[in-house]
Amino acid sequence: MDVRFDERGPVVLVGGAGVVGQRLARLLGREGHAVTIAGRSEERARASLGAARGAGAEARFLAWDLGARSASGHGEPVGVSALVGLVNDPGDVVLDAALAGGVPYVDITRWTSRMAAAVGKVALSHARSPVVLASSWMGGLLPRLVAHLAAQAGGARKVDGAVRYALADASGGDSVDYMDRLWVPFEVLEDGATTLVEPFADRREVAIDGARTLVGRFDTPEQWSLPLTLGTRDARVRIGFDHVPMTRLFAALVRTGLFWLLRGPRFRRLRHALLRAEGSEKREGARAAFRVDVEGTSRAAAEIASPEGQATLTAVGALLAVRWALGLRDGGVFFPEGDPANTRLPSLLTELGVETTVLPA
Repeated sequence: MDVRFDERGPVVLVGGAGVVGQRLARLLGREGHAVTIAGRSEERARASLGAARGAGAEARFLAWDLGARSASGHGEPVGVSALVGLVNDPGDVVLDAALAGGVPYVDITRWTSRMAAAVGKVALSHARSPVVLASSWMGGLLPRLVAHLAAQAGGARKVDGAVRYALADASGGDSVDYMDRLWVPFEVLEDGATTLVEPFADRREVAIDGARTLVGRFDTPEQWSLPLTLGTRDARVRIGFDHVPMTRLFAALVRTGLFWLLRGPRFRRLRHALLRAEGSEKREGARAAFRVDVEGTSRAAAEIASPEGQATLTAVGALLAVRWALGLRDGGVFFPEGDPANTRLPSLLTELGVETTVLPA
């Protein structure tokens, strides 16, 4: 699809028919933005369109099949204020459209290697518009909290993040696809040196939202971006389920190689069944939380939680990214931890119904 920048145009949610899209559409509608839901099926988009309209926003559907690389019924470029990628887009169709049209772009769906590739593409394109890569945990909320704490701790030389994944939470296919890479070893920076880490290695118990949670290492984009943006020399993010036996099961599946044997499309439904119960897209959400510990010249720690679940936290992270993107005047790559609004993060989150708690360092 050809797009052009129009500051009075709608915010287009590409793949916005899912759980996160519904909640982001509602949040954008409350802030007075016109919203367009782009995807293959208007029927699937009805809930998101209703969420935006229920919040008082103008909302419409745009047929856009990323596999076809074009939108039906539009010969002229479509005027939009921003594009938001809420669906896996391995062909970079949405990113390419944003770069060609000079449109601000927010992406929350890239795992680390694809985010690194996007950085290179944007740099080589001499982008005229901002590209906010907010694929880190919960639409960039985790690295935002790191940046907020770093200002108190005199830097972020060392960062530890710990996530509690609620198995009963509302979830869509793309959010589970992200977790589907749990069997893939990944590179991180530890003590200034690049290290290959096995998923669910280095397990430990951590207090998250008042509950002891067994967590192990997993791949997140902020472990790649924080050394670039905040000078972090040791970034570690761990995840665990609210059901400890499930965490131990995943660790065993990875350690024995069974998860690797279950890779590929043939076993996709089985893998996803472990992470998402039937009907989870229709749930309101289970309580979700994560904590961050930062060490600079001193230490600081805090956690973020929402009774409405991970989809709401992701939508809030995406909203903050959209706000920032719409206000940027320079082109190029931006990461959530670089947003100046992070100095006010707790108050911003409180306004959006998200809890922030300061913890003993």
